Amino acid sequence: MIRFLPFVLLIVFAANCGTTNHRLGNVSVENPLIGTWNLVKSASYGPNDQGIFQLNETSLLALECTYLFSEDGTVSISKNHLAYSKGNYSYRFYEGYLGPEGTGDPLQLLEIGTFTWVYTLEDQFMKLSLLHVDGPVIYLEKAN
Repeated sequence: MIRFLPFVLLIVFAANCGTTNHRLGNVSVENPLIGTWNLVKSASYGPNDQGIFQLNETSLLALECTYLFSEDGTVSISKNHLAYSKGNYSYRFYEGYLGPEGTGDPLQLLEIGTFTWVYTLEDQFMKLSLLHVDGPVIYLEKAN
């Protein structure tokens, strides 16, 4: 039985190589970010015409900005916009807390450069929110 242990370990090791899985809590999941995403709109809180604060949305389709997420942990942003200048940034996708650990439910977080966004996937849109620090929300749509 012990003779087969190295063989079994080799198979387990080989099966885990080359995947794009990430750990979210105690669960390993396929990285949903990999690929090209088009920046389609942003939203931020601000006063409307009557001075009432509300979430104001702005279409960004004309900007034609893309985010290309790679398996190596880098994202390439094609144009300057709200939070980023054109260029390459490191990213980290994980489950965690915005405040002290254990306060509330863990969130899916996406760190790009120095910003930590709250990540959600709604229909075909990736929603990245900085509302927890009075920042914007950006929406990206997966490119075909």
